[in-house]
Amino acid sequence: TDGNPQETSWELRVDSKVKLRSGSLSGHTYTTFVEEICVPDDACVRFRVFDTEGDGLNYPGVFALMLNGEEVARSSARFGNSWSYDVTNCDGFVTQPPSASPVTQSPSASSKSSKTM
Repeated sequence: TDGNPQETSWELRVDSKVKLRSGSLSGHTYTTFVEEICVPDDACVRFRVFDTEGDGLNYPGVFALMLNGEEVARSSARFGNSWSYDVTNCDGFVTQPPSASPVTQSPSASSKSSKTM
């Protein structure tokens, strides 16, 4: 975080509509946060950071996005009101047409592999 963490929040969305996780950094000046989140390999994931003051993070504040232990994105400190990164090729977040009715699948032992973020 930077010297004004109350201005900064973040979210991780899957397939544009489902908010997988979000958080505020308020009260944690110059603090390093690490979140580990697993998502299916075929999911379209967008990571966004917001700054209510519109000046992004102030030096030395920075954030990095890791995927399976490798850095895939790093912020420039001055990103304005928001910054986003698509973890996969999302092509507008439309991965399949919506179903006519809700579809519920029960978890199984042979579920798809996942990414760790």
